[in-house]
Amino acid sequence: MNKTKLLNNRNFFFEEFTSREYSIFYSIIFLSIDYLENEYITISLKNIKTASTVEFNRFEEYIEILKSIGQKLKKTIPNIKFYINMDYNVLIIEVSESIKSLFTLESEKFTTENISIFNLLKSKYAKRLYRLLIICGEKNVCNLPINIFKEAMNIPLNYMFSDINKRVLNPALAELREHLNNLAVDKVKEGRSIVSLRFRWNTNIINPISF
Repeated sequence: MNKTKLLNNRNFFFEEFTSREYSIFYSIIFLSIDYLENEYITISLKNIKTASTVEFNRFEEYIEILKSIGQKLKKTIPNIKFYINMDYNVLIIEVSESIKSLFTLESEKFTTENISIFNLLKSKYAKRLYRLLIICGEKNVCNLPINIFKEAMNIPLNYMFSDINKRVLNPALAELREHLNNLAVDKVKEGRSIVSLRFRWNTNIINPISF
């Protein structure tokens, strides 16, 4: 799928995911990728939790987050079958064409090193931006139309660009600069209006962590 088609594909966006939900969701993808030819994927809840590195005060809190992920995915993929079996402590996912396409796309772009960095990021905005850079970027450059950036980052509609800078973009960049060398953004204008953002960086700073 090319970049234009990808950014116009609503299945690509998970605007409502929290930071912890993103980490768990990507752990589910990477634990599923070798089983996409099966009718169903069954994953141990313990393995998902370990892979995500997310901490919980109670096991029930973890289960509620898994349920929340399933509910939010249904908004994007209405026919998704996403079950938690508490008798066997497993997550069961039916492998539809939508799931196969989504999981394959994400895993092709996200290397072990990328997912390691992703799970180290704390804020949801940093994770959303990192995902955009890795999936949509080419040769460490990523050009995003401003409307796509706002939608993918789930930015409130009433935010002016000064609000976006202060509350979304600058904090996300500050966090990502701990992991991406020389990360910078150029604001591309037509007249006085910002029409797109051009992100550029060199390489990842940290070494990969075993996943």
